[in-house]
Amino acid sequence: MEMNQCFLFSALIKREVVDKIGYLDEVFGVGCYDDTDYSMRAGLAGYRCVCLHSAYVHHIHGVSFKAMGNRDKIVAACEKEYFKKWPRHLRAGIAFSLAGSVKDEEIANLLGAMLYLAREWCWINLWVFGNKDDNRRRLEAVSKSVGMPLHQNIKFNFLSEKNKNLHVLIRLVERSFGTKRRKKYDFVLVDGPKSLPFLKAFNFLHGTRLVPADFRKGVTGDIAKILVEFRKKK
Repeated sequence: MEMNQCFLFSALIKREVVDKIGYLDEVFGVGCYDDTDYSMRAGLAGYRCVCLHSAYVHHIHGVSFKAMGNRDKIVAACEKEYFKKWPRHLRAGIAFSLAGSVKDEEIANLLGAMLYLAREWCWINLWVFGNKDDNRRRLEAVSKSVGMPLHQNIKFNFLSEKNKNLHVLIRLVERSFGTKRRKKYDFVLVDGPKSLPFLKAFNFLHGTRLVPADFRKGVTGDIAKILVEFRKKK
């Protein structure tokens, strides 16, 4: 499975990667984000981070931090250093309906857009509307035909077409309050310019941008422009 970052308590790194991008940035010290930074640099150099499901390593979480004192304070300091260096990671929802005569090409364009976003360090929740079982089988078939890899940053949700607008609204609302506000969606892609019209006002108040996407054609270029725009707001 592809991941944006490898966690370096247990990782295999090619020697050529070290020769090309160097060592860990010592500005982070002990306290996370050193491996996040290293993975970002490796990705920009053309490498991928992957997780091997058949390998298991037992890692006792937090032992070093407990010995050092206030874990939250240490991590917060490293996070601050990380985001001085890199743009924040964005969160996106994608509403896609498979009801009607949707072609495999549209599904392939959707998958390509999601993989592009995931590799750009975005977290994606895909909401697929229609017949749940049929949709799951169809997406699996198209994914296999185009060689779509599993990616840690992509979550699939198969939902009924009935009350589609309400499904999306609930998912936006649940990230509007409490601790989940930190994980609110930066933008939501919807499959068509007239999709989910009543959500526009809520999205404005919520601070989430509603973006129409025509998956009958490739949308990666349009998405790239959106990412540039959001990252200017770092």
